[in-house]
Amino acid sequence: MPTIPPSLLKLQQQFGHAISQPLILLDEQANFRMQSEKYEMSLVMQLVGRDDLGLTGSDRLETYNQQYWFRILSTMQQEYPLLARLTGAREFAQLVMDYLQQFPSDSASLRDLSRLLVTFMSMHQQYNREVWVQAAELEYLYIHAFDAPKLPSLDLSELDAVEQEKQLTEPLQFQSDVRLFAEDWNLVELRMTARTENDPEGPILIPAHGTHHWAIHRENNQVKAHALGPLQYRLLMHLQQGLPLADALEQLLSQCDDKQQAFVQERLTMWFNHWRTLGWFAQSQQDNLQ
Repeated sequence: MPTIPPSLLKLQQQFGHAISQPLILLDEQANFRMQSEKYEMSLVMQLVGRDDLGLTGSDRLETYNQQYWFRILSTMQQEYPLLARLTGAREFAQLVMDYLQQFPSDSASLRDLSRLLVTFMSMHQQYNREVWVQAAELEYLYIHAFDAPKLPSLDLSELDAVEQEKQLTEPLQFQSDVRLFAEDWNLVELRMTARTENDPEGPILIPAHGTHHWAIHRENNQVKAHALGPLQYRLLMHLQQGLPLADALEQLLSQCDDKQQAFVQERLTMWFNHWRTLGWFAQSQQDNLQ
C-alpha cells in the first residue's frame, strides 16, 4: 500500500479540521457565523480563489465548512425529528455539533453518525434532560430497526406436537430489529406528529406524561411502533432476556394477582400467535443448520 507523503497527510488533516469547525449560533433560529479565524493560514493560502465567482481561498473553505454542517444537521434532523422539535432548532444544532466534537464519526456511513448520541447526552447536564434522552433512545431504535438484518421467521407449521412442546423449554430467538420501549411521555405519538409535519424548525412540541409500552420493529420495509399492554411488555422482556416461554410465563404469573393471572392465561395463545405472525421470532440458528 502506497505511503501518503507527510505534506499531503498534513494538508488532509488541516482540511478536515477546517471543514468540521463548529458554527457559532447567533439566535434561536440557528442563524450562524463561521469561525474562519480558526482556519490554518497555511491551508487558506494553498486554496486557489475563484475570481470568476468573487471567492477567495478563505471563502471557498467557508463554503466547504458550511456545507459539511448543513449535510450533518440535515441528516440528524431526518433521523431525530422528535428530538429536534423537543429541543428547538438552536439547541438541537448545538447538541449535534457538541456531540460530534467529542465523538467524531469513524464510519463512512451517515447511518452510524448518532451511535453514541444517548451516551453523550447522559454525560452532559445541558442535554441530560430525561425526556430528551428518552426521545433520543426511541429514535435510535427506529434507526436500528430500519437497518437490522432479518433471519428466517419461526415456523411452527412443520413441527409435530412433541417438537412444538419442546419450544416451550428453549429460549426464543427474536429478530434483531425487534426492540421493546417503555415511555414516560407520549413520545411515539409526538414522533408521528413531527414526521407528518416535516418541519424540524417548527414550534417546540410539549410532551404529556403517560406510561406506554411499545415494540419497535420493521414490517414490509417500514419501521412501526406496535402498542403493548403492560403484561405483554413484561412477558416479552422476560423472553428477550433469554427465558424459555414456560419460564417467562411462570416469572410473569408470580408477579400477578389472581385477576391478572386469569387474563394472561386466557390471552397467552392469542398473543404468541400474533407476535409470531408479525415475524418477531426467528428460526434458531441450530434449526437453520439442519
